[in-house]
Amino acid sequence: MMGKLILTLFSFFICALSSAQVKEDQLIYQTESDMIVDFCLYEGGEKLAVADNCNVKIFSTRTGQLLDEVITGFNERILVVDHPEDGDLIACGGVDGALIVHDMKSRDVQFSIPPGGKAITAVKLSQDQQFVLWGRSDGCVTLYDIRNQKNVYVWNDHLKDITSVQFSPDGNLIATTGGDTYIRLYSVENGKLVATLAGHKSWVRRLLFNGNDELFSSGDDSRILKWNLSDHQNVTFQINRFSRMDILTGLDYIPALQAFAVSSLNGRLTIVSPGVSYIARLKGAIMKIGFIPYEKEFLKLVVASNGEGVRVIEAADMKFQETRD
Repeated sequence: MMGKLILTLFSFFICALSSAQVKEDQLIYQTESDMIVDFCLYEGGEKLAVADNCNVKIFSTRTGQLLDEVITGFNERILVVDHPEDGDLIACGGVDGALIVHDMKSRDVQFSIPPGGKAITAVKLSQDQQFVLWGRSDGCVTLYDIRNQKNVYVWNDHLKDITSVQFSPDGNLIATTGGDTYIRLYSVENGKLVATLAGHKSWVRRLLFNGNDELFSSGDDSRILKWNLSDHQNVTFQINRFSRMDILTGLDYIPALQAFAVSSLNGRLTIVSPGVSYIARLKGAIMKIGFIPYEKEFLKLVVASNGEGVRVIEAADMKFQETRD
């Protein structure tokens, strides 16, 4: 089970493909490692939290200035990091099974798991900061109540590594996925399995809610599925296939612009919006991407790629082509 996850988390580090050069004047965030696995944007995209080896660095997305650093005490690399849009908590988990929820304001540790367990491969904080949700390399998913300091639910329905966990915007639904190709929906209120979604042919890597009734997923089958969740008893999906993209490693969406960003293991980066698309090829495998939401007129992405660290890439610097709707 862990083998393929290691392939996609760490073989990224040794994959390098020839491609067009990225502009030299683009903003690059100064990290210790040039092999960044995960990051998250928050406060309207003004701040960027980057998992940099065993610690987390906080940058200004506009200037690249290092604003803060979380010294986790981890002995092994951090695999996943999350910070809610607003609030003071940040969560991160490592390859050695360690997990920590840190209060950036008080500098106190709100919750932690010592190393020695299965790798923490996905983590998410609820927007109200009451819950932390995480998944492991053995398929186990846990919901923990930070305020009341107790496990709420533990699910063992997945058969392989967990790759993504998400809360719906209203906080009522949890979506989980991983190497067994299935997406599972759970009720936060009672912990019951609401639905099991089958549509992907291989590992699912990313989940992304668009409102409470729509969910996007992407994975190793080069497909993006759009799930209609308005009726949990009859969930339907539409397929968007990116046949040239290889394993899809990154996914983001701006509803107001109807713009998708998709990235792949082979270093290909694509932005698709109505009538146009933008394409770039980076030298190394792309680990994660995220639109900078404060940019209203220009499409800009934060991109983490193997060997090139974390940088901003603008659609204006990518190859432009018209598309048919």
